[in-house]
Amino acid sequence: MRLFIGLKPDEDLLRDLLAVQERFTAGDFPFLRRVPVENLHVTLHFLGETDPARLADLDGLLIRAAALARPIAVQALELGAFPGLKRAKGVELTLSCTDRALEEFHGLLGQFLQSAGFPTEKRRYKPHITLARVKGRSPRSFTPEDLAVPALSGRSYPLRQMLLYRSELTSGGARYYGEGNYQLGTDSEAE
Repeated sequence: MRLFIGLKPDEDLLRDLLAVQERFTAGDFPFLRRVPVENLHVTLHFLGETDPARLADLDGLLIRAAALARPIAVQALELGAFPGLKRAKGVELTLSCTDRALEEFHGLLGQFLQSAGFPTEKRRYKPHITLARVKGRSPRSFTPEDLAVPALSGRSYPLRQMLLYRSELTSGGARYYGEGNYQLGTDSEAE
């Protein structure tokens, strides 16, 4: 099974993300397909294909990691097109964390995963939420003005839930399913 670990946006952040998505999937951007609300997340670690027999090990590891963390306050930094403004494949919201709690938790979780024999990515961590993907090929480049959304700038949002996601690739895009739900700052799975 194809797995990754992510943080689930809280209701305030989801509401604001949906408003931004609405802007990008109407009007001047009919070539964008919004990411379904249940798929919105901040990726912590992508594990890739994982033996289902390792789920119990992974569950224990995530319970321990969540117990050592606390809710993480993130700020909406900026909207961007990835991999760049020309020939973009999607739109993402980059996040920041003034006290580095998100980066520190990402690092701690990576150490836990490596010590248990799970793979971790080598590239630099860039916290973001993918909001929309281009359907087919983008008919035009984005401009900085397209991506200006001042309403999100500087707002702070708490991230309290970590999820273990299973990803299934379909013709309509990836679908994500929760395999485990962990409340940050507690020593048990979330309800």
